[in-house]
Amino acid sequence: MTSTPIRQLRVQVITAIAVILVSLWGTVAYQLVNDRAADLLFYLSAGAFGSLVVLLLGLMMLSSLKRGGHVESELLDSERRFRSLTGLSSDMYWEQDDQYRFTSSSGSGPEWMVSGLREAAGKRRWDFKYENMTDKDWAAHIALLDARKPFRDLEFCRLHESGRKTWMSVSGEPVFDSSGAFKGYRGVGKDITERKRAEQLRRLEHAVSTVPPEQRGSVSAEPASTD
Repeated sequence: MTSTPIRQLRVQVITAIAVILVSLWGTVAYQLVNDRAADLLFYLSAGAFGSLVVLLLGLMMLSSLKRGGHVESELLDSERRFRSLTGLSSDMYWEQDDQYRFTSSSGSGPEWMVSGLREAAGKRRWDFKYENMTDKDWAAHIALLDARKPFRDLEFCRLHESGRKTWMSVSGEPVFDSSGAFKGYRGVGKDITERKRAEQLRRLEHAVSTVPPEQRGSVSAEPASTD
């Protein structure tokens, strides 16, 4: 279906050409009545040239609008595909504006992750305390965002109010509008707490296995944390 801007432009081009032609034929009639053949040729040439210019400009603008509409359509399709994929997964979907502030979130996951993303609205990721992120880590992450690059599987550890550690893996990509202007970031986050606990347990078991049998009694078999 032809979009409204393109349809309006076509009408404007046709109207402009019609005005030129009406004016041209009015001038032709006047020149014929007054028997001024030389002036008639001039006006015919000028009218034809004017019509051609208007037609060419109109075609160029139509082509530009069509390209813009195609780009916009691709962006919308990409957005729909992204939302569809996240809707089928167990991940949390999030969006940020061009200042890296959270604007929305959706999806499923553990309560601590869902509520945490909701409470993050209007804030940046580094406004929160994460156990595993240093100032150097944040500087590197912000530099990557400023370069408008995607990031994958960035892990964050937060201390839950219960005292246990929770882990989340986050991936994101920059978003641009049809003109190429940066609009922010969007991405997904997933709970990896159980995976981190399993990794910690394996490290503890390995540490115990390397201790001489006569010293193993002194090794505390404390429940694995998620450092």
